[in-house]
Amino acid sequence: VMHDGAAFLVENGVGKAYAERFGRGGWRGLNVPHIQVHRFASPELAETINPLWVGGVENPEIREILLHLIDMGRIGECSDIVHTTALNPKASNVERLAAIDALATLNDPRLRVIVNEILDKPGLWPEEVEGGAVLRLFPEHLAVKDLCTILARVKRMKRRFGDQGWHLTRRLGEIDLDKATLEALRDGLGDSISAGLRWEEPWPHFISDRSHLSNRLAAVGVRGLEAAVTGGWLRGTVLALRMPHEA
Repeated sequence: VMHDGAAFLVENGVGKAYAERFGRGGWRGLNVPHIQVHRFASPELAETINPLWVGGVENPEIREILLHLIDMGRIGECSDIVHTTALNPKASNVERLAAIDALATLNDPRLRVIVNEILDKPGLWPEEVEGGAVLRLFPEHLAVKDLCTILARVKRMKRRFGDQGWHLTRRLGEIDLDKATLEALRDGLGDSISAGLRWEEPWPHFISDRSHLSNRLAAVGVRGLEAAVTGGWLRGTVLALRMPHEA
């Protein structure tokens, strides 16, 4: 049975008319709350979204709405749209992250292609997209080893990009992770920090090229110590605490 909101959009051509009316030209200051998008999101909208996208949508806000509809409606028939957008270096960071959200929601097997692209071609991916992908894909679609590789490479998740560093630290402290995953995170983050560890005369003396990982290691360390006070967890937590803490 077609979702009521989707039925109204499809049968009356409202969605198509709206996109055609506002989809041409640049930014218009449009803002549709996610709760409103969710009301209309449904797989049946594929027959409206696909031809609109193929025809070209110039307005970035309309493109974002369509990407959110694909995500919230779990519209598998539009998976090619979000896959292409995620890989498109000309798409905005917001659009690429919305596309990655949709691919994760759809559990699209091509997510592995996205991860490989981020790992193998770092210069082609803006730091905002790399950081956002980490938040969206770990742990379901991103292995610990790959997470640590990306984090070691990202010098600092800048605040102007939505405090992604802070969000990741909080996420590592809250999401459901088993003992083996926590230990792998401890070891991976610890190895990354230790690889650039050195002593310098000015305080704080112990510094690392990757001290920005210390908050992530501390968050993981707290969880590990709550479960078991072992040498591995003590070493990892002490290392995190000795580093200058960055966002």
